[in-house]
Amino acid sequence: MTNQAHLPPKKLRYLMQTPTWCRERAALIGPATADFIERLLGDEVLDRLRGAQATLRLAETFGQVRLEAACQRAVACDAIAAKTVQRILHRGLDREPLPSDATPAPAPPVSPAYTRTFFDLFTPADAATTSEGEKTWTSSTSSPRC
Repeated sequence: MTNQAHLPPKKLRYLMQTPTWCRERAALIGPATADFIERLLGDEVLDRLRGAQATLRLAETFGQVRLEAACQRAVACDAIAAKTVQRILHRGLDREPLPSDATPAPAPPVSPAYTRTFFDLFTPADAATTSEGEKTWTSSTSSPRC
């Protein structure tokens, strides 16, 4: 077990900024930032934790208002990546109005990562592979029988 008193301050800061901390901090900045961080963390929480922390640190450099506008643009364009928000801020795109057709995309539904439908599993890839007299299990030619 690691004694946190022995860690340098930089390492301790990373360990204290958990996904819960990131979500709480994002909610304090604004609703678009909270939505962006929630989508960023998504299913792969530990893989994207560094990106969430880096995104929230941008508020120290650019301010909370600009970070909120950049997150709103990233969510509207469905570009959920820490580098995207950073580029938006560096290029000043957060100060430009959103295109009129850019509406925030709805949050993706939560589903297991590798789910397949019945027809994905049992539909022959090529019609030539089925022999005559063999039933084909495609949604267009027959109805499912479970």
